[in-house]
Amino acid sequence: MAVLAGLLIARPAGLGTNGYVVRDIRVIPFGLVPAGELEQIRLVLRQDFPRVTLRVGPPLPLPLAAFTRDRRQFNVDVLLLDLQRQPGGPLVRLVGVTTEDIYAPGSDYVFATTDAKRDSVISLARLRSPDPAVSLVRYRKILRRQLGFTFGFQSSRDQACVMFYAATLVELDAKGSAWCGGEAGAIRRIQGLP
Repeated sequence: MAVLAGLLIARPAGLGTNGYVVRDIRVIPFGLVPAGELEQIRLVLRQDFPRVTLRVGPPLPLPLAAFTRDRRQFNVDVLLLDLQRQPGGPLVRLVGVTTEDIYAPGSDYVFATTDAKRDSVISLARLRSPDPAVSLVRYRKILRRQLGFTFGFQSSRDQACVMFYAATLVELDAKGSAWCGGEAGAIRRIQGLP
């Protein structure tokens, strides 16, 4: 672990000169996700991870057990469990994407969640904007933060950093999208770059 700007940053397991590299990021739609939105997600990931193979996998059905009727939302923990059943190893990251509204127990809603190992689930339901440029920035911030957790990064208290927690769209729009401290270097090394 390293301390950068007063923050504790966990070094991803195996990261360093031994060549810890993520080779594959797979986007897995949950239910019907419009092709245009999947392309936006792919574009954001391609810009951030140019040396990583990006694939859009076949969709998974939205599990009925995840739907909470009185809330009209899907429990993100159930979606994450379904994603965790998908094949892949330590050099793979899976990003489940849904257009449905999601929540975690104890919250009204969440934008995303991760298991902090390999898998993340994000919902586009609250991230969409009439302005496509705003949607792309929101997608980037959420994807970076969730994937950052899978690389061992910790939440930040610095609002300029992408690892800062944002609970609302106002907070999400106000926070930065940059990697902070040693995160940018770690992201390069994760892709096999110097």
